[in-house]
Amino acid sequence: MALRKYYRVAIQSSKGRKLYFWLRWVGMAFFISFLGLIGVFAYFASQIPNPEELENRIIVESTKIYDRTGDYLLYEAGKDIKRTSVKLEEISPYLQKATVAAEDDDFYTHPGIDIKGIARALIFDVLKGRNGEIQGGSTITQQFVKNALLTPERTLSRKIKEIILSLEIERRYSKDKILEFYLNYVSYGSIFYGVEAASQNYFQKPVKELTLAEAATLASITRSPTYYLKHPKEREERKNWVLDRMVALKFIDKEEAETAKSEKITLEIAPNQMAAPYFVQEVEKQLLEIYGDNYKRMGLRVFTTLNFNLQKIAENTVSEWAPKIEKWYNAKNAALVVINPQTGEILAMIGGRNFKESQVNIWTPEKKESFQSPGSSFKPIVYATAFKKGYTPETIIWDVKTNFGGNPNYIPRNYDGKYRGPVKMKDALAQSLNIPAVKTLYLAGIDEVANTAKSMGMIESFKEYEDAGLSMAIGGKEVVPLELASAFGVFATEGVRHLPSYILKIEDRSGKTIFEPEPHPIKVLDSEICRQINYILSDNKLRAPMFGSRSWLYLGPWAAAKTGTAATPKGKITDAWTIGYTTNLVTGVWVGNNDNKPLYSSAANAAAPLWWHFMKEATKNQPHQGFTLPKKIKTGKPILDGYLPNNKIKI
Repeated sequence: MALRKYYRVAIQSSKGRKLYFWLRWVGMAFFISFLGLIGVFAYFASQIPNPEELENRIIVESTKIYDRTGDYLLYEAGKDIKRTSVKLEEISPYLQKATVAAEDDDFYTHPGIDIKGIARALIFDVLKGRNGEIQGGSTITQQFVKNALLTPERTLSRKIKEIILSLEIERRYSKDKILEFYLNYVSYGSIFYGVEAASQNYFQKPVKELTLAEAATLASITRSPTYYLKHPKEREERKNWVLDRMVALKFIDKEEAETAKSEKITLEIAPNQMAAPYFVQEVEKQLLEIYGDNYKRMGLRVFTTLNFNLQKIAENTVSEWAPKIEKWYNAKNAALVVINPQTGEILAMIGGRNFKESQVNIWTPEKKESFQSPGSSFKPIVYATAFKKGYTPETIIWDVKTNFGGNPNYIPRNYDGKYRGPVKMKDALAQSLNIPAVKTLYLAGIDEVANTAKSMGMIESFKEYEDAGLSMAIGGKEVVPLELASAFGVFATEGVRHLPSYILKIEDRSGKTIFEPEPHPIKVLDSEICRQINYILSDNKLRAPMFGSRSWLYLGPWAAAKTGTAATPKGKITDAWTIGYTTNLVTGVWVGNNDNKPLYSSAANAAAPLWWHFMKEATKNQPHQGFTLPKKIKTGKPILDGYLPNNKIKI
């Protein structure tokens, strides 16, 4: 009996020891596993991006170029991606709810990960055996982390990083902020990322203005954008499914859903057209110079100098009149530029009649070989230089056949082939007589005229001019057309030069101004000399003997104008110009042919009509401020005061 009791106690003691050892080993294994899990967590946590820096990350965003008001988007730069970040309050509530319904209906209650979904995905992967690739099971937070912060491979290690980051982001940011992150980052097909870019390109409206049907459609395509963009029937079915989910979640009522279902939505990618393309092309050149090629993906907001209304007037003028000029005078191309002389800001620009056919901008040639002959439109600078030297508008000069020598002999002719004998400089300029202009250049000096031109902003044009000679007075020196048009602005401002500008300011993606050019006005001509030129070019009576009293150059005494006709040595007309101005508007017009085929008429007929019609429309609602008249000059020298020396007869 005692022996049996001994064995029973021994057996119980043995079982206790085994249980003890078993529990100890299980505890140790659990502890080691726990430490291992912490180690794995720490290891992967050390390899992930810092969620604290999420808001400061540079997300690729396309750069937008606007008119001067910011109301008109001229162009969205960046061929490979279109994105515009917006705040959550700027996103349609319909789209916010539709996204949650379509992608993650527990978004506002889960901790950032879907534990059931992850377990389900892992079981599927274990059962199916996916060679290291892991199934989905992602919340909105996980989708954002996966696409924005991690690499695209589908592996266990990346899935662990995704979970860790999702938990961290949920801890540090509100649900609304996470939804904002997601909606600004997710792909909506093609090159459109984020809801604003998608809304603007598919529906041509801001995302805050989306209807319920449009919002449900966008929310329906994020799962597989390429597929749903190509299959409208399946896209419509998924849109309706999203609407039903929104009803089930009590985001909308049944009646709203049925109304939205009846609205058939088409998704058509709006072409990335460039408004004012010649102008935008010049803006992009400056952005490239400032920021390099990366400017397209910096999310800049570029506010340009372009006046959208004046640009439309310019485009309408060219569209209406260029075909007529082509039919009447064989000029197949036309260009027009508008500048504010008080600031140098370019307000409108058409560099050619058809941007698709030719991207060459007449106003801004990139090579010296592409400079243009200005014809007689250069003459005001010649006469202004002469006035600087003491000659006056009343100065008499002889319009007679003159051989200026050279090899071959240089014998210029007037456009009409006539000789007028003694004429005053003011009449010679107003009537655009060639022989007096060449003589005036001779009197003023070639170097002096070149220096005047450079001081007025024609810097590239006159880097070299030695080979021009006296023919420079009538267009023998080819120039940068924009510089010439801008130089006329010096007359309008009574001597103050403002170089042409395209950009008012540049903002970064946060709205902070990072570039704002400062004006650099420079006084380059005496006010009285400018008043003399303004008086001559705006006096219709002075030009009437050549152009008639009702020419395309006459708007009123408040507008000045000068034509220019360039021709080959054999007399074939190649370029026709009209540059005219008021005190606050300079407009230049060019017509011609890209292949230099001859025109059938001069600038007064071929270019001036476009100038007149544009200026008439552009200034119709503006006050017409006249030019200040110059002082009367008495030098005491007959020839400078308008008298012939011998008989003192006033010409």
